[in-house]
Amino acid sequence: MPSPDLWRIEKVIDGMRENPFMGDLHKLGGSEAEWRRRVGSYRIIFELSVAEQRNRDSKNLTFHLQIH
Repeated sequence: MPSPDLWRIEKVIDGMRENPFMGDLHKLGGSEAEWRRRVGSYRIIFELSVAEQRNRDSKNLTFHLQIH
């Protein structure tokens, strides 16, 4: 993989840790949690689970991201 492509993919993965719902996403069929993100001519396949945490004053979403 060329260095500029690798750098771009690493940057996208870092950003996905903050907000996994940005970019060119497609939910994969046959699974509740598998997604695909396109980065140029490459694809990142990942599982995403979202947990909701509520406390008295706010509601937080926690993301668990597992890249295949």
